[in-house]
Amino acid sequence: QFIIDKDKLLKIENSKIFLREMVDPFGFKDIEKIYECCYLHPGKIFHSKTHKLLIDRQKIFISEITGHSFNNLDISKHTSSLEFPIRINFSKSDELNFDDIPHKCSFDLDTLKFPLTLRKWKAGDYFYPIGMDGRKKVSDYFIDNKFSVFEKEECFLLCSGKDIIWIIGHRMDDRFKITSKTKKVYIAELYKN
Repeated sequence: QFIIDKDKLLKIENSKIFLREMVDPFGFKDIEKIYECCYLHPGKIFHSKTHKLLIDRQKIFISEITGHSFNNLDISKHTSSLEFPIRINFSKSDELNFDDIPHKCSFDLDTLKFPLTLRKWKAGDYFYPIGMDGRKKVSDYFIDNKFSVFEKEECFLLCSGKDIIWIIGHRMDDRFKITSKTKKVYIAELYKN
């Protein structure tokens, strides 16, 4: 994903020329309309043959149109990694370490029902964010954390049965965390290479 800071762009002298130079390699030609929408229409999406462009509140997001459709994917207890639709490793450990980093989550293995499911979010989804009391709609979590339309589209959920255990790369569910009673840890970690 290519991100342009809209506020900084619009403060530059000849900002329209800068905008043209940045979006032209992605196939966007209607610079006048894109530029106008930077001031008037946050949330507007443009498409070229290969990319989509979103004008958000403070940023402009450009993302490749992949053409891949995605159905729910089952993850067995023995799955060690996935390459598509996201790159993620799975492992088990006896060490009760909790890593407070967005790209890695550690769960109490005994709380999980296999196969786990990897899927996109849908209206009505909710989870119990770690560190919070009560449940929260995934859509409200997106709003509170200022997710763009693209970020919502690209977000995956890891589920145990019907329960969301992780908004992948963002927040895990409190019901599946490691506790003093945990015997074995199940680790899911995003990776780039």
